[in-house]
Amino acid sequence: MLTSTDAIALKVTPYSESSLIVQLFTRDLGKVTVIAKGARRQKNPAGAILEPMSLLTVDFYHKTSRDIQTLKDVSLASGALKIRRDLKKLSLGLAITEVIAGVIAEDDPAPILFRLTWKVLQSLETTEGFDHLLFLFFLLQLAIHTGFKPNLETCSSCGKVLKTAVFSNNSGELECPSCNRETGLVLGGHGLAMLRKLTVTHIENLGELTGPREETENAVSFLTAFLEFHIEGLHKLKAPEILRQIGI
Repeated sequence: MLTSTDAIALKVTPYSESSLIVQLFTRDLGKVTVIAKGARRQKNPAGAILEPMSLLTVDFYHKTSRDIQTLKDVSLASGALKIRRDLKKLSLGLAITEVIAGVIAEDDPAPILFRLTWKVLQSLETTEGFDHLLFLFFLLQLAIHTGFKPNLETCSSCGKVLKTAVFSNNSGELECPSCNRETGLVLGGHGLAMLRKLTVTHIENLGELTGPREETENAVSFLTAFLEFHIEGLHKLKAPEILRQIGI
C-alpha cells in the first residue's frame, strides 16, 4: 500500500553503493525504516534531503510483513541548515533524535510525540538564545506525554514540599535531602523552579525563562536519568555527556 505522511529523519545508514537505509519517525505510523534506492547516486536529490533532523514529506510502499519499507518519493518540508552549522544546535538536535528513537516503537503511531518533536526541531532551527531550554522542554513534555510526569513538588518518601531535591536511583523519583543521603544528582531551588515553570510554559514563550547554567545542566541530567529509569529502551544515552562537554 502506498502511504504518504510527514516524517522526521532519525538515522541514515549507507547501504550498498547507491542506496540508504533511513529510520523515520512518521506522523501516521510511528517509527518506520525505509530503503531509499539510488539515493547515494550523484544526480539523485534524495541523498541531500535524507539527513537526520530533516522534516520531510515521504511516500513509501508499506507492507506490515516487511521490516524495511521501500521509499518512493521524498520532499523537504524544512531542512536543518542552521542546526548543522552550530555545534551546540547540532548536538541538541542529535540528542533529540537519539531520545525519540529510543522511545517510539515500529509501526506504533504517536501523533502527540510527533508534533512535539517536529515543533522543537523547527524552533531549534529558527530561534536563537534558548536552545538549552528547548531541550529541557522536549524532555519534560516527553515524560508527560508518555505517562511519566515527574513529581516536582513534594518528596516521594515523606511528602514534604521540595526546596532542593535528590534523584533516587532506587525509586527513580525526587526526594528531599533528609530522606535521601545518596551522593547522586541534586536539583537546587533554581532547577526545580525552572522545571515547574516549564510544565506550564508554551514553547513560543521559552525565551522568557532564565536560570543559572549549572542548574540547567542538572535539570537535563535529572530528566535524562528519570526517562532512562522509567522508559524501557532508554539506557545509556550519549546525550547528557555530549551536552556537558559542549556546555549547554
